[in-house]
Amino acid sequence: RGAASPASASAWVASKASKQELAAEVEHKYFGYQSSLRQYAAILYLRPTVSIILRGQPVTNRSIANDLKLVRPELYQPRGHPRVYEIKLGFVNEAPNAAVSGCNVYCRNRLIKAMWGVYSSASSHGRGVVGVVEIDFIRPAHDKQDFEHGDA
Repeated sequence: RGAASPASASAWVASKASKQELAAEVEHKYFGYQSSLRQYAAILYLRPTVSIILRGQPVTNRSIANDLKLVRPELYQPRGHPRVYEIKLGFVNEAPNAAVSGCNVYCRNRLIKAMWGVYSSASSHGRGVVGVVEIDFIRPAHDKQDFEHGDA
């Protein structure tokens, strides 16, 4: 086997660098809410019902479900509840190169758990799968950051 030419080696390095840049960009797009109040406020409500203004600038609402491709709605009916709930599952546009997966959980239109890790694997299985679900049958905790834990 012969040595690789310098042109092909530089192309490989450039493609690897562009994949790393893409991964960092995608991670910021879906996990930027952890370091940016504006991004957190943008995904705080599933449907825009209030206008949020930060530092004199209005925050535009961002729907994670609109960013997905190959969206597949799944229906879920909890035991003992008459209502059927819809869970939207899909792939981020950058999948499978993006190491992003999780589920945004809303209760009564308000974000309770952002990018809740549902599945993780060392391989590429489940990579790029994101879900959006609104569940009104579980009571959120008083701080709206988790659900109440107790007897079922």
